[in-house]
Amino acid sequence: MPDLVQLAELYRSAGWMNEQDKPESLQKNLDGSYAWCTAWDGEHLVGFMRAISDGVSDTYMLDLIVSKEYRKAGIGREIVHTLYRHLKEQGIEWIVCIGVPSSEAFYAKTDAKVMKDFTPYRFN
Repeated sequence: MPDLVQLAELYRSAGWMNEQDKPESLQKNLDGSYAWCTAWDGEHLVGFMRAISDGVSDTYMLDLIVSKEYRKAGIGREIVHTLYRHLKEQGIEWIVCIGVPSSEAFYAKTDAKVMKDFTPYRFN
C-alpha cells in the first residue's frame, strides 16, 4: 500500500489536491480501486497509477503521476505496462484511459491506441 503522505505529495504535484486536503482522503481512492501500481526510488514514492474495474470485463486506468524530477526516464511507461499486464492476466479485455491532448506522445510509446470509433463523454 502506498504511503498516503507521499501519495498526497504526488497528487499535489499534479494539481489534483490542495495543500489543505488531508492525505487520508486518498484512502477512499485506494479502497475503491481494483488495482494500482507504484514506482519507488528507495523509500521515496515517485510514481503511481490506479485502475477501477468490475474485475471481469472492463477497466479504466487513471491518475498516472510521476514526480517531475523523475519524468522522461521511462517510469510512467513502465507503470502503465505493469498495470496493463496485471489487468490482462486477470482476464480483463476492455482496458481504457483518457489522456489530455498533450499526452498523445507519451501514450504513443505504450500499447495504447486512440479509439477512433469511440467518443468519451463526461456527465456534469
